[in-house]
Amino acid sequence: MNQHLVAFDLDGTLLDNDHSISSETIISINKIQNQNNLIAIATGRSFSACKLYANQINADYIVACNGAMIYDVNQKEIIKKTPIPKNTAIDILNQLYEHNDKLKIQWDSFDTYFSNNLLPFEENYINVFKREYPDEVFNMAIIESRDKIIEYNFDDIYQIFTYSLIKPHTEYFQVLDNLKSYEDLHYVDFKMSYTDITHKDVDKGTALGYIADLNGLDYENVVAFGDSYNDRTMLEYAGISVAMGNADEEIKNIAKNVTKANSEDGVGDFLKHYFKM
Repeated sequence: MNQHLVAFDLDGTLLDNDHSISSETIISINKIQNQNNLIAIATGRSFSACKLYANQINADYIVACNGAMIYDVNQKEIIKKTPIPKNTAIDILNQLYEHNDKLKIQWDSFDTYFSNNLLPFEENYINVFKREYPDEVFNMAIIESRDKIIEYNFDDIYQIFTYSLIKPHTEYFQVLDNLKSYEDLHYVDFKMSYTDITHKDVDKGTALGYIADLNGLDYENVVAFGDSYNDRTMLEYAGISVAMGNADEEIKNIAKNVTKANSEDGVGDFLKHYFKM
């Protein structure tokens, strides 16, 4: 069988409902990697918030922030980056922080994960990361108020993420409508009313195409797994596209294949059949 690039979304796809990768799936991924296939994580998460999982499956590449950053794990370097223009990013954050008590606000540089608060599932991830990788640093900064933004000399900002902490989502929709005036931005909901904001040229499909070209692979030899709207472009690009059983119907209709749900080891099940293990 020809070499493949196999890419996994994280939440709702590679991760089960407890935000873990099953041991069976890890074994399956290791087997296909031993067959000279390339492994990638392609997620809307920040680089900091997906390193743990990349380590667990020995990924060759990390596509973070929906494609705004591509990291070569073996070379230990960013090989492509498309940040939001700095002035635009600061303007957006200032607007979001006008509604600081109503919105979750998060943004990502290369090695630091910024947020206006810390939610329980984030705290759990950080604790697991520190326990399993005590020699690695997890950089996170809580920016509680708009005034604190000015105090930071931010590196590249790759993605800004927001959703409403309260119902109804009136202020969330109002803020998004105001932000739509920026022509150099791309908006994608990874699930309903959870919005990632990136540079207009950023998406997961473009990122996978870059990695495939880098390794002399045709799109027909790209396998992509996803479950949500931010996975649309990579499912449209990949020659072997796989929607999870828990995916929205719209996403299932885009994919050429549908596997079991993330809670049923859908990724591992498809890999076993497709790679004849």
